[in-house]
Amino acid sequence: IRSNIMVCLDLKKIERSLKIKEVQLPELGGSVFVRELSAKELLIVEEDMDKKGNGMHALLLFGVCKEDGSRMFNTNDEVRVFLDKGSGKVAVELTRKCSEMNSMVEVTEEAKN
Repeated sequence: IRSNIMVCLDLKKIERSLKIKEVQLPELGGSVFVRELSAKELLIVEEDMDKKGNGMHALLLFGVCKEDGSRMFNTNDEVRVFLDKGSGKVAVELTRKCSEMNSMVEVTEEAKN
């Protein structure tokens, strides 16, 4: 019965159900957006947390987005450059907002330390 339910669900509606929220970044003179992650993306963030001790990199890769929900960072290298050269304060704030959006308190606490 459950498989029949999944077949009936419109996959586009599921994708559009992921929430998006604007984050003001006065340090950069503008704003970006963060979004709710898919279950698959959350698993990748959790794996990153297990391997590295925090999920900041994966959370920024998947969670920071444009207004339409498309990723702001398209590659791991783009996130690395942002983390290497960008403001730590901004990185922590974006990580915190992504964490809140996805109910991931542990990532928020690790990002603050």
